[in-house]
Amino acid sequence: MEFEIAPGFSSEDWKALKARLPANGEWRGAEALWGKVIGVLQSRIQTRFLDSASLLRANRYAGFAILALDCLLLETIEAFRSGKRAHSTGESRDACIRLLTSSAHFRQFFDDSRADNFFARVRNGLLHDGETRDGWLVKSAERYSLVQDLDGGYVVVNRNKFHLALEAEFRDYLTCLSVPENTGLRLNLDRALSDLCNRSRPKSEANSAG
Repeated sequence: MEFEIAPGFSSEDWKALKARLPANGEWRGAEALWGKVIGVLQSRIQTRFLDSASLLRANRYAGFAILALDCLLLETIEAFRSGKRAHSTGESRDACIRLLTSSAHFRQFFDDSRADNFFARVRNGLLHDGETRDGWLVKSAERYSLVQDLDGGYVVVNRNKFHLALEAEFRDYLTCLSVPENTGLRLNLDRALSDLCNRSRPKSEANSAG
């Protein structure tokens, strides 16, 4: 059975496209093929995450919902970039810390310790219990920085600035995929999309395919 990876692009479409991709991730001579792959990824992320967050931004009380989507998207981007998904809480933590501390859009706000606290008190709190923890607050006012310490041990995450930074990080990733020298990055995306298709099948079908 076919299933949709992105609007208008199915698992069978991916199988056919993958068969034509250079096995070494070479860009030159395969620009149109890799451009299609990058477009599929962009469409998937845009329709499943970014469009939904945009619809919520006007809602004063949608900070938790937007930031929860962003926490999912953050790890999704890192999974495509690294070519592997997290299999444990520890691997999810590592992925979150890696992106927040290496990204040009986040690293001025996050060192390892702060990124670890964000994972435990914001990401885990929102995704598991619909709450933030231990004095971490979600705000949208322009006067707050992307992440900012307040008196009394509170820490604010500006949900608008965090989301815009994550959008910029995703755009940068898409741009990097089309740099001819970034063969490893393209091969990781190839592997991640194939793994995604395999995981989305019923277990019996996935086992026989693998």
